[in-house]
Amino acid sequence: MRFYLKLFVSPLIQQVITPTSMYVGSSDRTASAADAALLAARLPNLVEYVTVEDFAHCDFFAAKNAASSTFSRILAKMDELNR
Repeated sequence: MRFYLKLFVSPLIQQVITPTSMYVGSSDRTASAADAALLAARLPNLVEYVTVEDFAHCDFFAAKNAASSTFSRILAKMDELNR
Protein backbone atom coordinates (compact mmCIF):
# COMPACT_ATOMS: atom_id res chain seq x y z
CA MET A 1 0.00 0.00 0.00
CA ARG A 2 2.90 2.39 0.57
CA PHE A 3 3.50 2.37 -3.20
CA TYR A 4 -0.19 3.01 -3.86
CA LEU A 5 -0.26 5.87 -1.35
CA LYS A 6 2.66 7.59 -3.04
CA LEU A 7 1.23 7.27 -6.54
CA PHE A 8 -2.48 7.82 -6.16
CA VAL A 9 -3.71 8.75 -2.71
CA SER A 10 -1.32 11.32 -1.27
CA PRO A 11 -2.13 14.28 -3.52
CA LEU A 12 -5.88 13.77 -3.23
CA ILE A 13 -6.22 12.68 0.36
CA GLN A 14 -4.75 15.93 1.62
CA GLN A 15 -7.71 17.76 0.08
CA VAL A 16 -10.32 15.90 2.15
CA ILE A 17 -12.02 18.41 4.43
CA THR A 18 -14.71 16.10 5.78
CA PRO A 19 -14.19 15.04 9.41
CA THR A 20 -12.92 11.48 9.11
CA SER A 21 -12.77 8.54 11.50
CA MET A 22 -10.53 5.56 10.79
CA TYR A 23 -11.24 2.14 12.20
CA VAL A 24 -8.37 -0.32 11.87
CA GLY A 25 -8.52 -4.05 12.59
CA SER A 26 -5.60 -5.42 14.58
CA SER A 27 -5.79 -8.67 12.59
CA ASP A 28 -6.18 -7.04 9.17
CA ARG A 29 -3.98 -8.59 6.49
CA THR A 30 -5.42 -6.48 3.67
CA ALA A 31 -4.35 -3.13 5.11
CA SER A 32 -1.57 -3.30 7.66
CA ALA A 33 -1.46 -1.11 10.75
CA ALA A 34 1.62 0.61 9.33
CA ASP A 35 -0.18 1.45 6.08
CA ALA A 36 -3.24 2.67 7.99
CA ALA A 37 -0.98 4.94 10.05
CA LEU A 38 0.56 6.35 6.85
CA LEU A 39 -2.88 7.10 5.50
CA ALA A 40 -4.04 8.62 8.80
CA ALA A 41 -1.04 10.94 8.84
CA ARG A 42 -2.12 12.36 5.47
CA LEU A 43 -5.74 13.05 6.43
CA PRO A 44 -6.03 16.72 7.34
CA ASN A 45 -9.26 16.38 9.31
CA LEU A 46 -8.87 13.06 11.13
CA VAL A 47 -11.05 13.21 14.23
CA GLU A 48 -10.70 9.64 15.46
CA TYR A 49 -8.36 6.69 14.94
CA VAL A 50 -9.56 3.44 16.49
CA THR A 51 -7.90 0.04 16.51
CA VAL A 52 -10.44 -2.77 16.95
CA GLU A 53 -8.82 -5.81 18.51
CA ASP A 54 -9.06 -9.13 16.64
CA PHE A 55 -10.84 -7.58 13.64
CA ALA A 56 -9.77 -8.23 10.06
CA HIS A 57 -10.68 -6.17 6.99
CA CYS A 58 -14.14 -7.65 6.30
CA ASP A 59 -15.08 -8.01 9.96
CA PHE A 60 -16.23 -4.39 10.06
CA PHE A 61 -19.31 -5.34 8.04
CA ALA A 62 -19.46 -9.15 8.16
CA ALA A 63 -18.57 -10.16 11.72
CA LYS A 64 -21.36 -11.29 14.01
CA ASN A 65 -20.18 -8.78 16.61
CA ALA A 66 -19.64 -5.86 14.21
CA ALA A 67 -22.71 -4.04 15.47
CA SER A 68 -21.72 -4.26 19.11
CA SER A 69 -18.02 -3.65 18.43
CA THR A 70 -18.14 -0.68 16.09
CA PHE A 71 -21.54 0.47 14.85
CA SER A 72 -22.66 2.19 18.04
CA ARG A 73 -19.36 4.05 18.32
CA ILE A 74 -19.51 5.14 14.68
CA LEU A 75 -23.08 6.40 15.04
CA ALA A 76 -22.24 8.23 18.27
CA LYS A 77 -19.32 9.99 16.56
CA MET A 78 -21.55 10.95 13.64
CA ASP A 79 -24.12 12.41 16.05
CA GLU A 80 -21.38 14.31 17.88
CA LEU A 81 -20.02 15.83 14.68
CA ASN A 82 -23.48 16.82 13.42
CA ARG A 83 -24.35 18.95 16.46
